[in-house]
Amino acid sequence: MAQYKFKIGQMVFFRPRANRRIIAPVNQQYRITQRLPAAAGEPQYQIRCEDTERNFLASERELSSPTGYY
Repeated sequence: MAQYKFKIGQMVFFRPRANRRIIAPVNQQYRITQRLPAAAGEPQYQIRCEDTERNFLASERELSSPTGYY
């Protein structure tokens, strides 16, 4: 069973992997709205951009906490 690093309601930064065809605002904070089943053993999340009100699917490695931003 996958261990989730982030909690629902937590604010995170989203940095999609380069090979994903996704247009997401950069330097924005996203809110974790849902924990999803793991894919290939990696936790997945639904996140929401507070500015655009769009939802995205993100793997845990694409997320970082605001204090641990790149």
